[in-house]
Amino acid sequence: MTRAAAFALAALASAAGAQYDADAPEPLGKLAGGFVIGGAGELPGEARDWLLQLAGGSGAKLVVLSVEGPVELPPWEEAGFAVPRLVVARTPGEARSGDLAAALAGADAVWLAGGRAARHAEVFAGIRHALLEVHLRGGALGADGDAAATLGAGGLALLPGCTVGDPSRVGDEPELVHLEVARDTALVLRGRSVFAVGRGDARAHLAASATNAARGPRIVSMRGRQVADLIALSRAAVARAGTAFPADAPPAPRVPNGHLLIVGGGELPDTLSRFIELAGGPDAPLVFIPCSSREVIEKEPGTVGRLREAGARNVTWIHTKDRRRSDADPSILGPLREARGIWFGGGRQWNFVDSYANTAAHELMHAVLERGGVIGGSSAGASIQASYLARGDPLGNGNIIAEGYERGLGFLTGVAIDQHFTKRGRHRDMTALKNAFPQLLGIGVDEATELHVHGTVGEVRGVGRVFFYDRERPTRGGEDFTALEAGARYDLVERRVL
Repeated sequence: MTRAAAFALAALASAAGAQYDADAPEPLGKLAGGFVIGGAGELPGEARDWLLQLAGGSGAKLVVLSVEGPVELPPWEEAGFAVPRLVVARTPGEARSGDLAAALAGADAVWLAGGRAARHAEVFAGIRHALLEVHLRGGALGADGDAAATLGAGGLALLPGCTVGDPSRVGDEPELVHLEVARDTALVLRGRSVFAVGRGDARAHLAASATNAARGPRIVSMRGRQVADLIALSRAAVARAGTAFPADAPPAPRVPNGHLLIVGGGELPDTLSRFIELAGGPDAPLVFIPCSSREVIEKEPGTVGRLREAGARNVTWIHTKDRRRSDADPSILGPLREARGIWFGGGRQWNFVDSYANTAAHELMHAVLERGGVIGGSSAGASIQASYLARGDPLGNGNIIAEGYERGLGFLTGVAIDQHFTKRGRHRDMTALKNAFPQLLGIGVDEATELHVHGTVGEVRGVGRVFFYDRERPTRGGEDFTALEAGARYDLVERRVL
């Protein structure tokens, strides 16, 4: 079993439905540098252009490593690279030479040319750390033909969580994403995006789910510059290799200590005032967490000011895209340790997952509820509170089911929460989710509407409605939901109107 598989299976063997798992595998994150992976045949000129762009632009320094002899360098010079340095290394001893190490130290890009992947891995294993350094400082790595497999698992593993080349290995290593590139085609990876250039197709292969029979082998095509999300693919592969989620019998939705305020977006009723009151009053320590894909937010978010206007005198905010900070940075963990209330902002909910899921910060968020505090949020900040995350797709919010981003932060177990519900016509989407996972209680919340959850009861406030989808007890009259207005109360465990 591979190291990645061991991590994945150990993490996913935890109790089904658990939302914080200290042993969960660290997910594949945003790539520090870029990759260009060519198939057999002719390398598209556009692939060279992308390697140059990923390396920093015209004049970037390229090192070409070959195990079979000289290669043609003029195409690289014509693409805009500085005169490349070609190193032919036929033995491991040659590969560890001082000249090669010096060349890599100044490289903006490295290209593995010619030869079999196994041969590249054997010869260049001793300089793997130097190749990895090129990537970590934002440079570009690439290869084509048989040599391309060197980049992935089974080779030098410079591209984490993936294999490159023969997709027949997908069943043997189900926790990995298996990349296949057609002839005269190249695959470009930058940040978290993956797309193909050239004449043919590039594909990502995922193994059939070990626990969900409805999820057979999956192939994601990137033909014609169709963009895929590498992190979502990696998360999906790991999930397919592990235990079922959601569980057939997920933990019942109850909040024995503390309160949840779940707002469907738009104008807040009087929720912020109630949030402050439930946290302990104006002097209670509050934390606002914005939902943003930006690495740094320089300006104080507007919600912080609105909390102060509502009466809060002890409010701060935290933000990071670095999961290491979510595990160890006192500026992130300190406010959460003291908090009596946390408010999650609106945006795209997958950002919360990337930043905080299964970190020390995530555990401290749950601790706020355990000590009787309050967690609230609007729009994305509503959906993230559920165990099942609705609309987690980083590529767009059109799909309510997004494999790879199906786990929320889990403050309310056994449910899926959607927002902007009536305004955006999301009733059929929730029906589709319920058909796929009938064991979940589906909750749709209108704009300017709040569901206040304490114990097993949710109370509706605001100008719109909250919709409850219970596949076990369908309502009469053709509708598959129960819609409640302000003042109504619903038992989330018994699944009935009170």
